Amino acid sequence: MAEDFDNGPSGIVAKPDWRYIAPIPQGTFLRLSFQFNALWENMIWICNANTHEKLADRGNYSRSRDQFVTDENTQFSPNFAIGLVAYHKLVSPDVGAGYPWRQSPMAILQDDGKTTVIGFNDEGGPGFNQAICAITRVGGVTPPPGPFGTAPFGPITAGKY
Repeated sequence: MAEDFDNGPSGIVAKPDWRYIAPIPQGTFLRLSFQFNALWENMIWICNANTHEKLADRGNYSRSRDQFVTDENTQFSPNFAIGLVAYHKLVSPDVGAGYPWRQSPMAILQDDGKTTVIGFNDEGGPGFNQAICAITRVGGVTPPPGPFGTAPFGPITAGKY
């Protein structure tokens, strides 16, 4: 089975509630920044939310932590989006070669309409700060509310809580 937005490492079928889809409004692009605060091995996959193809990954230890910048949405389609899903091991990589990956639960930590901060938990401590992705919308205008309306802290999207 190919690894993609739905199918992770170690044969994991990704739980929809633990994936995040970030729309790219027309005339904008997204800049993703990453931070890892974990002793255990963590990685965040960046995927095309439409085709589900894995585009890149970022993580701690030997993985890149560099920013990821999407192409600008020059289409009229509202379906231009990327997806994020994270995985972790319960050990560091120096002892973790034979250990399986596990999908990381996620939470939206902040969403002000311009920047959304997504946190993932690796079961190594409380909160969702072991793997973090800050998504900044660049260009265009503030995106419209999500399909379920707007909460006091920003747009609500399905399967994110």
